[in-house]
Amino acid sequence: MPPQLFHKLLRFNRHGQPNERALIALLKSYAQRNDLETAYSMHAEVARLQLLDPSIASSLVTFYAKCDHLDIAVSLFEEFPSKSVVLWNSIIDAYADYGCHDKVFHCFEEMQADGFCPDAMTYVCILKACGSGQAAGKGHEICAKLERQGLMKRNLIVGNALISMYVKCGYIAKAQHIFYNLSVRDRVSWNTLISGYANCGLGEEAFRCFEQMQCDGITPDGVTCVCCLKACCGILSIGKGQVIHAEIERQGFTRINHYVSSILVDFYGKCGLLAEAFEVFQRLPYKDVVIWNALLGGYIESGNGAEVLNFHGNMHNIGILPDELSYICFLKACSNLREIQKGKWVHAEIEKQGIWKGDPLINYALIDMYANCGVLLQAQHVFDMIVIKDAPSWNALIAGYSAHGHYKDVLRCYEQMQLEGVLPDAHTLVYTLKACGIIGAITQGTRLRLEIEEQGFLNRSVFICNALIDMYVRIGMLSEAQEVFDSLPVKDIVAWNTLFVGYAMHSIGEEALDRFQQMQGDGVCPNAVTYVCILKACSSLGAIDYGKKFHVEIERLGLADRDHVLGNIIVNMYARCGLLSIAKEVFNKLRVRDVTSWTALMTGYAHLGQSEDVFQFFDGMIKDHVRPNLVTYLVVLMACNRATLFDRSQTLFESMTTEHGVFPALEHHTCVIDLLGRSGKLDLAILMIRENAHPLDSVVWQSLLNACKRWGSTQIGEQAFKNIFDQI
Repeated sequence: MPPQLFHKLLRFNRHGQPNERALIALLKSYAQRNDLETAYSMHAEVARLQLLDPSIASSLVTFYAKCDHLDIAVSLFEEFPSKSVVLWNSIIDAYADYGCHDKVFHCFEEMQADGFCPDAMTYVCILKACGSGQAAGKGHEICAKLERQGLMKRNLIVGNALISMYVKCGYIAKAQHIFYNLSVRDRVSWNTLISGYANCGLGEEAFRCFEQMQCDGITPDGVTCVCCLKACCGILSIGKGQVIHAEIERQGFTRINHYVSSILVDFYGKCGLLAEAFEVFQRLPYKDVVIWNALLGGYIESGNGAEVLNFHGNMHNIGILPDELSYICFLKACSNLREIQKGKWVHAEIEKQGIWKGDPLINYALIDMYANCGVLLQAQHVFDMIVIKDAPSWNALIAGYSAHGHYKDVLRCYEQMQLEGVLPDAHTLVYTLKACGIIGAITQGTRLRLEIEEQGFLNRSVFICNALIDMYVRIGMLSEAQEVFDSLPVKDIVAWNTLFVGYAMHSIGEEALDRFQQMQGDGVCPNAVTYVCILKACSSLGAIDYGKKFHVEIERLGLADRDHVLGNIIVNMYARCGLLSIAKEVFNKLRVRDVTSWTALMTGYAHLGQSEDVFQFFDGMIKDHVRPNLVTYLVVLMACNRATLFDRSQTLFESMTTEHGVFPALEHHTCVIDLLGRSGKLDLAILMIRENAHPLDSVVWQSLLNACKRWGSTQIGEQAFKNIFDQI
């Protein structure tokens, strides 16, 4: 700073020396402008004039710390010969702002060892460090000391700092205790407690504080309204949020407080009230990218991706440049809508802005968008371009491969992730366990279990444990699945259902029924998935008494009305157990009768040889505009076979492709060939075999050989025998 300007700006006292207050005020103004060059000049001039006393040194320490020069601040503090409480406070506050909590506590102890008694500002700085560093133990010590000194009740700033410390450490009851023991409470006291309630998800308590605050004559400010709106978001209380909105409008905060406006838009968006969010947005006199992001976030959370993409164009039209959060919303919209072309356009825009490789959330959103749209090569390309790959980036790629059935690539990614030293999280492990289960990768699955046990996930993540049970179930290792299940400290309904699915898949009905009783004994309530599995067990065992009991329970809970899959399973159980009248009665009550419902009923009649009933239900199904599938046609063709209805079987076989676009599988060909043979139409049977693209097994040839014996066809019989012999 030029000497003439220095002397011009400062006030002098009668001795011709600069006024100390003017110097400190100037330093504060330089700190606000981050004007290092002028401050350096001023520092040098003050030192030259030998005016560097503890107060000015304290201001310089604060200045350098706020201008991101903590090293200079520390050096000045350490070199200054005559320390004071004010100077100690400045370095303690600097360390607290930088998150150097150990140094804060060390300075606090050293200060007292040097004979300086902490004042209110010292304690405020220490409590700030305890809160941001989650050092609740140290905070308790300071609180006890303040209570002994009576400083907490005498000094409101210290009392507020205590409340803030306990709020940040999650001790909301302790914060409340301090609050109600204050002799005087100001707006900061109320706002700090309301913020604590909001952060802990105690929305009702936060709103109660808001009302009590007004009763005590304290007018809410913008901070109060923001905290209360956040609390209302947590409990999705629209009514309470609208009360806060009314207060915001009364005080005109939407005109003068930009942050309050963005939180208000965010509140309505999170509550799914998009019209109200948009109305608030439209009325704002000034809309920057923060307000736009609040609106975009609400529309994304409500699944309205198309409108988000419209907003993308609107922002460009009025000259608002999207930021990282905006682009994440646009990419999520493209991902949800599978809008790959729009996604590529957004990607190009991100590259143009130069923010792609530097933001991990952008990386994740890009990979997720390409993977969700099925463009896995591009997802892999984006991933490969990332310099530092974190677990969420790996998970986005792994999730994409998993969603599209590329399970070997899931395992490849997991192995590469480990080679690169990235620690997998719960999502990584769940996707990898699923891949091992589906492709039967027993070796990798066993190794994965060992890693999970080493990291302690079995004791702290039900999510991973359920995935591990599911893997063993898919592979068919039910004893291992039961072992993991039995070791769980807490067994939720997902864990039980995963085990029941395994029993259903492998037709272990008795074990399923035993486990069901154990589950009820443990106080876990079954849901629709549980009953689907347990009814399958009843079907496989023919345990109709149990089945009827479960049916009554399902009706009592109203589950069959809400879940059509469960209704189909009930029909199937009664049909398979031969109780066709009850099966038909349940079928008629179904709100939704799909192909599975019709096929289950027809299967029951087919098993009892009631072919005409099967044909009647098939005709009814077609009239009901329900398209038959492969299983339906197999049931009907088997009914034709059993009743030796050759002409009808031919008509049905031809209608599969011509009328319903269902292409016959090997089982359908086998059924028709068997009927041709038993009907004596051996030439047609051989012709169908020759035209069949499916390789036929020995069962078909054995059936044809038996038909040849009945009809005396030696030539075709020799051919059938040769094919049977070749397959031995």
